[in-house]
Amino acid sequence: FFFLVIVSSKASSTHTKLGCENSTLSLTCPPGSYVSIIRANYGRFSISVCNNYARPDIDTHCSSQQDSTAQLRKMCNKLDICHVPVHSDVLPSVCPDTPKYLEAQYQCVSHIKVAEEVRQRRLPHLGGNISDLWSDRNVMLNDDLVKDALETVIDSQQIPITEEPAMFL
Repeated sequence: FFFLVIVSSKASSTHTKLGCENSTLSLTCPPGSYVSIIRANYGRFSISVCNNYARPDIDTHCSSQQDSTAQLRKMCNKLDICHVPVHSDVLPSVCPDTPKYLEAQYQCVSHIKVAEEVRQRRLPHLGGNISDLWSDRNVMLNDDLVKDALETVIDSQQIPITEEPAMFL
């Protein structure tokens, strides 16, 4: 038997999916983006989820959040689609006599957004007002300050350098 609930919030772009034991849970993202697991739990917190026979005696204090999150991150992060078998052979084995379900929360991360964040991290961050370099005001930059700024950027490896820079004369 398969039970699936999808909760999605556009404001936070967090998706929540639930899959009952012995089913397959599919986490999907649109083209140009990939799955990033926020948290997961294979076990049971609720008596109402995946309880077709309305059993009142089910243990609802069954958690494997840390291990489940780590496992789903290994299986699914950076994929645009991920199919997770909801079973103790794949997920942490907890609460042996309790019918379990998998709850997964994830975001779809844009490849373009990640590329822009990487590009921004590689840009040098110079102190002071760099526009003074092109200003028509009568301001001269001190050669030592320019040299120190360039050395700081190069030493911190914030920009790719393909060859050793020439030393200042």
